[in-house]
Amino acid sequence: MSICFEGFLGKEIQNIETRLIEEFSSLGFHIEIHPDVNLLDSKNFDVLHIKVNKTPVCLKRISPATPLLVSFGYYSKRRDAALQTEEGDPPRRVRKYSYRISTRTSAGRSFSAVHMQALTVAVLAKISNGRFHGDDDAEAVSGSAGLQKIVDELHNTSDIFFDSNAFPFESWPSLGEDSNFKYPEIINKTLKNTQEGIFHVPHKRKININYSYLFFGFIFLYFLIATII
Repeated sequence: MSICFEGFLGKEIQNIETRLIEEFSSLGFHIEIHPDVNLLDSKNFDVLHIKVNKTPVCLKRISPATPLLVSFGYYSKRRDAALQTEEGDPPRRVRKYSYRISTRTSAGRSFSAVHMQALTVAVLAKISNGRFHGDDDAEAVSGSAGLQKIVDELHNTSDIFFDSNAFPFESWPSLGEDSNFKYPEIINKTLKNTQEGIFHVPHKRKININYSYLFFGFIFLYFLIATII
């Protein structure tokens, strides 16, 4: 089953790539986006690739020092001069907007992919003074409200490793279809004995008992007690 998030951007769209990175930084993430990407013009690509160099310290990681390659479906469209509406589209609370951002992750997605997808859309909505909408939402909310909801949900998943089943970053895929690009092995497979390292309980240290010491100790206590009596 796929998960979709949409952003309806407001008018504040200048330098949006730089401001996206800065907003992520305020959340404790250090990210990079593909150097050839224009977030408002997706005609040359249909997948957005993000390099995650650092995550907030509150998020559990299998390999905190390993950068991640996160990817999800991405499409941007400028609003037509005359807003065309259908039943339920655009969602309630959406009136004027400059660009519509549509994203999607499919079944088999990693935990990091779907959360970076949602965070990216919410951040874009927030910094442009726009609206955020998820699949199951009855209506669109402000970018700030949507972002806070996702951050709260993310912080409530302390029992899940953020980089579980994620791809480590090795190089940027080409924009558009790139049949020659090979994704690296997911982190759980790349790092051998990772789970053992996390959940491994050290063996109890074996205590060697010298019975001769016990014997002489018993004799010493016997004569000590006899003397006192």
